[in-house]
Amino acid sequence: ATGGHSSAAGHGNLFNETYTAFLERDLKDIFGSIGIEFIGRNYAMGGTSSSGEIAMCWEQIFGVDVDFFTWDYGMTDGNHAEKMLHYGYRGGSSPGFPAFLGITTGSRARKGREAKVNELEAMGMAGFFPNEESWIAVRDAIPNSSNLTQSEAEAMPEYVKNLKCSGIEKGSPFCDREKYTTYACPQRKKQTSWHPGFKEHARRGHSLALFLVQALLAALKDLNENQNKDIDELLLQFQKEEEELKANFSKADLPKDYKKAFKVDEKFVRDFDVSLFFKGRSLCHTGRLPSQTRYLGYLTNTQKVGGPGVVGNETYDVGVNDKEVIANPTNGSMRLAWEARDRERCPAVIKPDYKDFFMTTDKVGWAKLSFPNDAEKTAYNYVPSQFKGVIVLVFRSCDWGKCEKGFLDEEDYQKKRWEMKVNSEPVIEIGDIGA
Repeated sequence: ATGGHSSAAGHGNLFNETYTAFLERDLKDIFGSIGIEFIGRNYAMGGTSSSGEIAMCWEQIFGVDVDFFTWDYGMTDGNHAEKMLHYGYRGGSSPGFPAFLGITTGSRARKGREAKVNELEAMGMAGFFPNEESWIAVRDAIPNSSNLTQSEAEAMPEYVKNLKCSGIEKGSPFCDREKYTTYACPQRKKQTSWHPGFKEHARRGHSLALFLVQALLAALKDLNENQNKDIDELLLQFQKEEEELKANFSKADLPKDYKKAFKVDEKFVRDFDVSLFFKGRSLCHTGRLPSQTRYLGYLTNTQKVGGPGVVGNETYDVGVNDKEVIANPTNGSMRLAWEARDRERCPAVIKPDYKDFFMTTDKVGWAKLSFPNDAEKTAYNYVPSQFKGVIVLVFRSCDWGKCEKGFLDEEDYQKKRWEMKVNSEPVIEIGDIGA
């Protein structure tokens, strides 16, 4: 499972040109040759950091069956390595006890990020981060296309040709022009200077595939060296070792600076233990895409299931256009909604990551949202006694902080412009957790 911001999500490219897509195509037959189905889930989301909603909703977004997950939130997490710690811990606490890879650990924040991966590993989780020198060596070894004659350039491999001129995917004569493919919907949105093109995605995907092939070969070598042992006993031994590691991970003390991942409102600090956001069970009712809870019909409690698809041809429950909510409000309920301007029309899948939300208007009076529903209770093994009753409300974000007229947020709540109840009890006060 890939977690990350817009670059990891592949903005500007087709969805099948992201590094996760290249990775999956590289490994599907290799893993399939020994009976393992390899599935690559690119659930990165533009303009999103790893902590807060993504970390606490980890199982609902990425799934309960993940074996390996990545962190690629360098731009949105910035120098706050504690966010990576929160994300990594929540992912490692999921049922599959997956291994973790921090992809973009470079820049000035590299030391702090690597320290967090090491802390997770010391607690019992399998953690990895790239060898920066190797990544740089690969990048530097790419031939400069601007110094080649046309015949020399044409003789180069397709994905190396015009990859580097004045820089990676930068410069003349053709690196700028050939950064993105043009065979489908060439005027795609998000084709910015900071989003990598398909060749750079391919380079990253192939590199990650080599890493996982190396891990697979190492595992096969270990099995071969133990071939004289009874296979069932060996499996039980490995399962026992993993259960012990998982137990140690959940019981281990959190690193001393874990509280830096949040900045809880001072009026709640005395009565609130931030470790709950790391170790406590959570159940999210989030409209975000991509996510397993949406694709598998859990959020909407329906049999409509699917995956990333062409806009207008999705098979999962997409909800309703926000303009429809305003034009035809439904009494008594908040509705799953999406913004029309988010959806980019194309015969191919472009970017299936959307910040969908639940919405109502002032025309309907009190509107209700009930969760968990029956599907969520079953899918996530809901046991009320395992929860502390802390409710985190995530408000819909507005582009560049500019919300439309009539939008109500937490500031408006403090000014008593809207009210909220939980199980019929009025909510007296809300506070910021700084996630």
